[in-house]
Amino acid sequence: MTTALLHPSLGELKTYAEGASEDRSLATHLARCGACRSKVAGLRALREELSQLPTPEPATDLLRRILAARAARYRPLPGFHT
Repeated sequence: MTTALLHPSLGELKTYAEGASEDRSLATHLARCGACRSKVAGLRALREELSQLPTPEPATDLLRRILAARAARYRPLPGFHT
């Protein structure tokens, strides 16, 4: 009887790819599983590519628009004074 190879979740692989996991069983699995190693390599490559993207500057009127939207949502009830 053979046992099925259980693969880590994508979240576990992502944590490992980011260097935030010290899970020895995961490292052992990756040593044996080319498919999961490939996913980790892909996640690392994606992270590197994303880190190279420029950070857009926020619109100059962003704060004003946020405050106006917030004020519109939180109008006091008629007859109620704070």
